[in-house]
Amino acid sequence: MSESAVQFPLRRVLLSDDVDPRCVAILADAGIDAQLKVGLAPDALIAELTSGGYEGLVVRSATKVNRQVLEAATALRVVGRAGTGVDNIDLNAASERGVLVLNAPGGNTVSAAEHACTLLLGLTRRVHLADASMRAGRWDRKKFLGTELHGKTLAVVGLGRIGREVANRMRAFGMRTIGYDPMVTPEQAKEFGVEWMELDKLWPEADAVTLHVPLLPHTENLVNARVLASCRRGVFIINAARGGLVQEADLLAALESGQCGGAGLDVFAVEPPQDARLLQHERVLTTPHLGASTIEAQSRVAVEIAEQFVRLARGEGVHGAVNGEGLAANPETAAWQLLARRLAQLAAAGVAAGLAGPNGDRLRLRLRAPAALARLARPLQAAAAAGALATRGESRGLVGAVAAANKQGIDVDFEVAEAEVVKKGAAAPTTLEIDCPDRRPGWSVGGVGSGPALTRCCGRELSQPLVLDGTVALLQAGAAQLPPVQRLLAAARSADGSCVVCRLDGPAAVEGSQLCVTFS
Repeated sequence: MSESAVQFPLRRVLLSDDVDPRCVAILADAGIDAQLKVGLAPDALIAELTSGGYEGLVVRSATKVNRQVLEAATALRVVGRAGTGVDNIDLNAASERGVLVLNAPGGNTVSAAEHACTLLLGLTRRVHLADASMRAGRWDRKKFLGTELHGKTLAVVGLGRIGREVANRMRAFGMRTIGYDPMVTPEQAKEFGVEWMELDKLWPEADAVTLHVPLLPHTENLVNARVLASCRRGVFIINAARGGLVQEADLLAALESGQCGGAGLDVFAVEPPQDARLLQHERVLTTPHLGASTIEAQSRVAVEIAEQFVRLARGEGVHGAVNGEGLAANPETAAWQLLARRLAQLAAAGVAAGLAGPNGDRLRLRLRAPAALARLARPLQAAAAAGALATRGESRGLVGAVAAANKQGIDVDFEVAEAEVVKKGAAAPTTLEIDCPDRRPGWSVGGVGSGPALTRCCGRELSQPLVLDGTVALLQAGAAQLPPVQRLLAAARSADGSCVVCRLDGPAAVEGSQLCVTFS
């Protein structure tokens, strides 16, 4: 089965961080050799991966999977994070090398949400200070005056699984929940009880802010001096998501001035954190990255990542593919991806052969699909990019294919095709088409997913679908040449290949042009 159907060879997997024993058991039951070797130094990790020939690696947060590791471990195909955050994995380097990165996005949802709520509740009632006072032998009931959450406004930044769970729990305390997430519409947010707002309108409304977004270039230092100044005076900041989302020096200054009423921090830009002033501030409640540290969460993420690996090995659909947007999640998607890949290979080969006019510095392929396939835009683009790369001798999987194609001067655009007019009662055709909008008009190929088969070439429908498998030959000829050419091709037809003749009219026709493509 091809990689477009999401199958990876996984014979040996290294687990380099301490994970629940069920992870090893699930892998072993599936016939995968799973080796648990915890606490390896960077050089020892590289040596183990290279000498052991591991195709898979399972980590938590301790192991750093950097570019050096990925470049040295040439057999590595998959890295799995038994948890949500993947800051310890170099995603760019992984994609460049075609290494799939998986995480376990659902396993620690409840634990992380409960921990964020715990930080907010403990902070507003100053539980950490009262506890320390009691341990010191004091009984001071008047010193630790707290704040009610009932009637206050909680801003939830990031409305994924964890953010939604936090919002749901804090509404039980009578809080108004507002939120922002660029991937969630206002209508969707309303369905789970959150009033959606743009960030610049959200900050001034917030009595408390809780962060639930990944650490990306555009989210780094998301909460900074400007944002803190725009919040209500005395705002509470909760970060149980990723270190680096809060500019810690700005937070400390806001705590000192009273603009920030308190901060509950489970994660830090550098762990362990170095700034004692922040850790020891009386209005800061800290924990050492415990969001997912529950018995239940550790078991769930271990099972989830192990099951992901097993599904990959069996060629089944996966979820939690961090850099694998091109991977098919089901057989239907895989069929359309295979068509996109082979159409792109055919289209790019035609350009290289001069069928679309003089070659330029860059190749732009336009992938046109009906509205029914619009949801598959990214998987289809990845497949088309891999197909185009094949014409340049680069055998590439779907992971990182678009980025690799861009470096090779190949761009793949996606657009929804206009609906075709069909006879009453007939089903609308579901086809893909690829053309080269920057080249000579007329060069295009189209097909259907079952097969996969070519049904259209250069704007003309073929008399019968041509399966895109083995070797396909295209020969363009004038009307006078067609009969003898057809007889020649019929006589030369073999069991391991297919032939087709396309008749072209107008400026796109190139007498005698021929193209042979062997599909892998």
